[in-house]
Amino acid sequence: MEKRTIRTGNIEITYILTRKKVKNINMRVKADGNVYVSASNRVSVDYIDRFVASKAEFIMKAIVKMQLKQNKPLSYNDGEKCKVWGNPCQLKIIEDSRERVEYTDFVVTVFVKNIEDKAKVEKLYLKWQREQVEKLAQDISKRVYPIYKKFTTFPNMKIRLMKSLWGSCNRRTNTITLNLRLFEYNPKCLLYVLIHEYTHYIHPNHSKEFHKAVGSVMPNWKEYDNMLKQK
Repeated sequence: MEKRTIRTGNIEITYILTRKKVKNINMRVKADGNVYVSASNRVSVDYIDRFVASKAEFIMKAIVKMQLKQNKPLSYNDGEKCKVWGNPCQLKIIEDSRERVEYTDFVVTVFVKNIEDKAKVEKLYLKWQREQVEKLAQDISKRVYPIYKKFTTFPNMKIRLMKSLWGSCNRRTNTITLNLRLFEYNPKCLLYVLIHEYTHYIHPNHSKEFHKAVGSVMPNWKEYDNMLKQK
């Protein structure tokens, strides 16, 4: 058994290689997120490394899918897998005097003064995450609000972590609250949740009329509703 690390683009993948009497290269991503590869002694490690690199997107998606299924929170470790708007990404933590978060080529990089300070890494990451959700939510809201303007003034927007809801609408305070975890899903899921909550200004329930109104704005809303049910 050999532990190997390969790099493809900005992504690092660590896998465990086992030599077996097999015809093909076999790869599995287990529930704990570890990648296991088995191959014959006749296959060179360079060839195996290239094989694993070619499967990078599949590996990233599989690991993140398992994390979401287990509702496993980030540990904020360097190299950990995360998800940005439905895309599997990798978290990098780098020591720097100017603290910030940058996102490029499916890598989220947290620059922090002390890389051992997990609490600060988490704070920086969540602040950046919230800013991304707020920005997209406001952009989408400006586009869809004209459909609902005769039922409400432009609503306040709040972003927070919620355990059982993706969004809520408080008509009394004219506030739509969105789950921060929408950041992990396709952006159209956020669009769907916003349309859903805006529709509550017309129908304060989940009647047939409510769903018909949602469908009149977003005919394929069930596709994104099902995505969110698979959390």
